[in-house]
Amino acid sequence: MKTPVRRFFGIILAVIMALSMQMFCFSAEISADAPVIYVSPDGDDAAGNGTIAAPFATLKKAFSKMDTKLGATIVLMGDIESDNAKAWNSAYSAINGHAGLLTITGKDPQSGNVYANARLRYDSPISEGPLKIEYLALVPSRDYSFIETAGYDFTMGKGMTNEDFSIYIHDGVCPGAGRNVVSGTNTVIESGNIHAIYIGGGYPTSTSFGVTGDCRLTVNGGTISSVMIGFDRYKDTHTEAFIDGNVIITINDGSVYSVTPKQLLDGKIGGHFTIVSNNGTGFPNVSDIGSGEGTFLIRSGRNGIVSATEQAGVFNYEVGAKYPCYVDGELAEGGTFCVDPGEHAVSFRRRQSESFMGAYATGFTDGSFGPDEQLTRAQAAQLVLNASGEKENAYGAECTFSDVSKSDWYYNAAAYLEENKILPEEWQGEFLPNEPITRGEFIYIVDGMLVKNTASAKILSFSDVTPDSTPYFDAISSAIMSDCINGYDDGTFRPENFLTRAEAITVLNRYLSRSALSGAESGFSDVEGHWASGQVITATSDISENKWVYNADGDSGDSYVLPTGEGIDAADYIMSLHSQSASLSAKAVRKGVETIVDQMKKDILNTRNTLEIYGTRITGAKYYISENGSDSTGMGTVTKPFRSMAGLKAKVTLRSGDAVLFERGGIYRGSFSVSAGVTYGSYGEGNKPIIMQSKKNYADPALWKKTEWENVWVCTELLNNVGVIGFDHDLQDYSEDTYNELYGITMNKNMYGFMGPSQLCGDLQFYSELYGNVTGVGELYLYSKDGNPGERFSSIEIGERKDIVTGSANNVVIDNLSFKFTGAHGMGGAGGCKNRTVTNCIYSWLGGSILSLDFHGGGSPVNYGNAVEIYGACDGYYVENNWMYQIYDTAVTHQRSSSLGDCIQENIHYAKNLMEYVFWGIEFYNSPPSSAQLNGAEDTYTRITRNVTSEYNVLRLGGYGWGSIVRHRGSLLYCGSTLSENYDCYTRYNIFDRAYGNLLNLPTNSNEEIDKNIYIQHVGQRLGNLKTTRAIMCDYSAKDNISELFGDKNAVVIVIDTALEPIVRNIPEGFIAPDALY
Repeated sequence: MKTPVRRFFGIILAVIMALSMQMFCFSAEISADAPVIYVSPDGDDAAGNGTIAAPFATLKKAFSKMDTKLGATIVLMGDIESDNAKAWNSAYSAINGHAGLLTITGKDPQSGNVYANARLRYDSPISEGPLKIEYLALVPSRDYSFIETAGYDFTMGKGMTNEDFSIYIHDGVCPGAGRNVVSGTNTVIESGNIHAIYIGGGYPTSTSFGVTGDCRLTVNGGTISSVMIGFDRYKDTHTEAFIDGNVIITINDGSVYSVTPKQLLDGKIGGHFTIVSNNGTGFPNVSDIGSGEGTFLIRSGRNGIVSATEQAGVFNYEVGAKYPCYVDGELAEGGTFCVDPGEHAVSFRRRQSESFMGAYATGFTDGSFGPDEQLTRAQAAQLVLNASGEKENAYGAECTFSDVSKSDWYYNAAAYLEENKILPEEWQGEFLPNEPITRGEFIYIVDGMLVKNTASAKILSFSDVTPDSTPYFDAISSAIMSDCINGYDDGTFRPENFLTRAEAITVLNRYLSRSALSGAESGFSDVEGHWASGQVITATSDISENKWVYNADGDSGDSYVLPTGEGIDAADYIMSLHSQSASLSAKAVRKGVETIVDQMKKDILNTRNTLEIYGTRITGAKYYISENGSDSTGMGTVTKPFRSMAGLKAKVTLRSGDAVLFERGGIYRGSFSVSAGVTYGSYGEGNKPIIMQSKKNYADPALWKKTEWENVWVCTELLNNVGVIGFDHDLQDYSEDTYNELYGITMNKNMYGFMGPSQLCGDLQFYSELYGNVTGVGELYLYSKDGNPGERFSSIEIGERKDIVTGSANNVVIDNLSFKFTGAHGMGGAGGCKNRTVTNCIYSWLGGSILSLDFHGGGSPVNYGNAVEIYGACDGYYVENNWMYQIYDTAVTHQRSSSLGDCIQENIHYAKNLMEYVFWGIEFYNSPPSSAQLNGAEDTYTRITRNVTSEYNVLRLGGYGWGSIVRHRGSLLYCGSTLSENYDCYTRYNIFDRAYGNLLNLPTNSNEEIDKNIYIQHVGQRLGNLKTTRAIMCDYSAKDNISELFGDKNAVVIVIDTALEPIVRNIPEGFIAPDALY
């Protein structure tokens, strides 16, 4: 028989935390014989004996009395040695190492009393044995100071604070103490705010220094801004050093913001690099870490715990009762699973119930159903048993309730549910069969007996459903996230309210994924015309009667209805979805997003020609450009058009009020600078005119020459800083296939160990030689596994570092054009312009050239390329009804980096745009001058961003496009970074739909008003910086975080269970992970 189960989230989480502490606890344990030594501000080293009654005055004295073999617990009874800034350091002079665990604590282990103001002063102390500190305020002698573990086990336990000081930890080698080579590290963080941990240690002066074994970091609480895999340095004499073993980071609670490599010998560790995030804890931002045995990133959900072993790709797991382990959706058994290098999702969830297809409810003998009658406990038990399909298995169960006898019609149901621990624990002794059942009690029973796993969950919160307010919190939360029950419009759930029979079967039908068919009749006297008539029909009939359907996708509710009619557009679509979402399931909302996306594409693809839209603005001459025109004989008329923009400009001086119109269906190569007051757009029929910087089709065997390196070809023409290459793209195809065209994989010199064309090793990898000059020309090298690229492909389009549209002229309109294949911007160089409008355009497959070879002085290159950009000031910037996809960097942006001078960005409107497969969707910043730029002078410059509105846009799948994949980084889909003064900025009615990285990013000084947006993100990815100093992870508290931190009180928030719907990015065949290059 099937074994019914129920969600014991609160109990299970407690069990898991206990398991995690067992599995990841401090490796050295304090001996029962180790002394407990007390130190007090009122103590006396001479007269005291270290007891609570006669404490010592100094930490040094306490150290001198410890048993170095057994260890000791030293209790600080307050703010000791307030005049000794190096109290911790000086204490070590009293001993010469210790083998036993030394615990320094502000909590009395005997009474449990935590001493207020217990403070520990230090200046980079060096551990001499296993150490634990807890319930203390750390006070470094400087603004920052290091804790040197010297390779010994270290735990920062509970109750640690550090006020306004930054904590740094060197976890490993410590040349200052002669610990040049250590056998491994094992550090546990349970509280505190740590700025950085260097796993490996600090300040090696020889490449022979390092760690020979494994490095383990376990985080059970607190926050860590940066984990550096490697070694700290501040002098030129500080060298790289080695980590020969594995690096294993386990995050059970708390947060780790970033993990990056630092000063690793040969750029890698010897063993495997593994991060395990348990309990649905947020995952850090991980830079590429070179590893000899592969990188493993494990995201694990609640109700179980995962631990890494020394063997690469082998993991152990522990689970709560009745929660099987699934790895990437596949059932794991035996307490161990094995995976290949990469990212993996682990979940612990109950098995989905097999939906019962028969009738499970009946009416009364008088022919009525009683839909509005209160449901009794007896009726509830029988309904749930029937709906589970377990009725035949209930015979023989024994019931212990004093008021239930075997002759009662509900006996088997009550006995079966009691025996399987399905009934509320509050029902003790008496069953009270005729008592009405409450909403909370009923959901508790249903969720315990039936299981409905849904990949998407719409997060709702209710003022009367909290862990403290109702014992049914977990069950109600589960039912809500499974879209099986709703609350009330006033923000309450009312778990203590009684439930009607109609409401009960509605809930059960949702669990069973049933939907009534129109036209079916119930046969009950009191159901016709009732709001739940369809629910009654569904509950009281077998599927063979053809009165209802089973929804295999699990959805059984309403669907989004797209508004239609004259003048209806993206604003109406999105506002309507937001409004309808109150009655839609998470899946229905997501389907609604897909419907809107499809309709927006149709709307943008089928806009009227430019003269029909901007006719009143075009008061001057109209010049026509056609693929079939002639630059030599053309006159710019409809009958004698020019062939190119260059041909037009050779003969015509454009004036304000003029229009330049490209014929639809044509492909035009080159770039152009805009003129003030001119409108650029389309005429004719067919697809929008395509303008590409790519100078020619390079699919010509004569244009490619074989090199000395296997499968590596070089273009016979020198090219400037190639950013993007498209192979066999159908330029006129706007179906789903346009997202998944074949593209070149960018390889940058001085990144991830890549140094030149001899290292090209994956199909369609390319390298553009720059010779130290991003604006110069050089060779283009391409790896082609199937021979000469010119023979292999029918078209090769190459985008170089040149904007297609340039110039900062005022009062310019760009309309109804499609831009492709430049390594730079679709529109750039517009800083300082006024009244720039971009409408009804398509931007795709562009960007990727190198902007700088030494970005911010870091020694590494950075690539760039946006669809539409204004860099600098602007007054009037309108980007509306455009489709932007597969962009290396950003869809639309206004930005200005730190520099001298004023910069006012104002009157900006981004609306009704579809932005997909980008790194940034909307990006903006207006940075003040840096202190170095000011050079001691006062900042008198004006930097303002004001009157900016982003509305009715769809931003989706950030980090899923080619530009994010080739750069090996997660995205920031909606991103405002460094801002100066800002006001009158609004973001409303947008859809932010998934980002591989950060969905959102706003700095703490943002005054942006945010309202009525829809947010969709995978659990374990980032929501982002929600006007906070560090990124907030996406979990089941996402709605509260978006409301309270980001400020969107009317947000619709949907989270996706990665285990049920894994993140899928289209990784090309030739993509080689960075650590494979070392």
